[in-house]
Amino acid sequence: MHASSAGPCPDKYPIVTEMRSLSPKVIIISSLQIALTVILLIALVRMLDAAKLRQLLRHTDPAWFTVAFTILIIQQVLAAERWRLVAKSLSAPAHTFSFYVFWQGISMLCSMVLPSIIGADLTRGYALSRRTRLGTVLRIVLIDRALGLLALASLVVMALIILPFFFVAHPLLLLPAAIAIFGVIIYWTLTRWLPMIRGNSKMILAGRQLGNDLKDTVEGDGCLRVVLTSLSIHLLSVIAFFALGQAIGIVGIDPAHYLAIVSCGLLTTVIPISVGGWGVRESALVIGFGLLSIEPERAFALSATFGLLAMLSAGVAALLGLPFFVQKPIDDLAEMH
Repeated sequence: MHASSAGPCPDKYPIVTEMRSLSPKVIIISSLQIALTVILLIALVRMLDAAKLRQLLRHTDPAWFTVAFTILIIQQVLAAERWRLVAKSLSAPAHTFSFYVFWQGISMLCSMVLPSIIGADLTRGYALSRRTRLGTVLRIVLIDRALGLLALASLVVMALIILPFFFVAHPLLLLPAAIAIFGVIIYWTLTRWLPMIRGNSKMILAGRQLGNDLKDTVEGDGCLRVVLTSLSIHLLSVIAFFALGQAIGIVGIDPAHYLAIVSCGLLTTVIPISVGGWGVRESALVIGFGLLSIEPERAFALSATFGLLAMLSAGVAALLGLPFFVQKPIDDLAEMH
C-alpha cells in the first residue's frame, strides 16, 4: 500500500487493532448471524422442489444472464464512485479511482461471505485507515451506508406512489414501505431537528456530526452527483433482477412490479440478521413474487443467482482495481507537477 507523503497519521492502523481484538459481543452476534443464515437457507431449500430448481438453472438464457452480470459490474464501479465522492466531501486524503474500485470489490466479497460487523465496513475501514484518521474513516463508512439506505428507501416510496393499490392489496408490503418512510424521518431528524437540541453529551455531539455530514453530502456542493449515483446503484439492482427474471423464464411481470418487490426485498436485507443478506433476501423474494403467483423455485433461483453474480462482479471489480498497486498516490503525483 502507498503511504501518504505527508507522513503517517498518529492512529495509522486503528482498524487493524480492532480486527485483532474483536469483543465477545461481536463474536456472539456474528455467530448468531451465521446460524440464522444457515437455518433460513436450509428451511427454504427443503420447501423447494430440487429437481425443478435444477431444471430451471440448467435452462437459463445465457444472453440475459450476461446482461445481468454486466449490469452488476457497472454497479460495482458506481458504488466505488459514491465511496470516492463521500470521502472527498469529508476531506479524506485523495486516492486514485482504482483504489476505490479495488477495495469496493474486496469489501463486497467480504460482505457476501462474512457477518456484517466484520465484513464490508471493516474492510473499507482498513483500506482507508492507512492514510486517514479513525474518526474520518467512521464518518465515511456511516455516510456511505446512510446514502445507500436512503436511496433504497426512495425506490420503495417511488414504487408505493406508482403502485399504491398493489401495496394496499398486499399489506405485507406495507412493512418495508413503513421502514422506508421511517428512514426519511430519521434523515429529517438528523439534519433538521437534532442540530437544534442543546447539549454536549457524546451521543448528541455524534448525532450532530452525523447529521451535518449527511446534510453536506446530500444537499451541499456536488450533491446531485452523489444522489444520482446512489439511486443508480439500486436501480441497477432492479434492472439486473429483471434481466435474471427473463433468463430463468419469469414472464408477465412488468418493470414496475419488479421495482416494488425487489426494492422491498432488498430493504429487508439491511437489517443485519444474516450474512450478506443470504436467506433473508431469498425469503423476501419468494414471498414477494409469490404474491404474483410465481413459483417459489423460480423466485429462489432468481435471488440466489443474483447473489452469486454479485459476488462474481465484486471479484471483477477487484481485478479492475489492481492498477492501484502500481500507481503512485495522488498527493505524490501532485508534488511531481
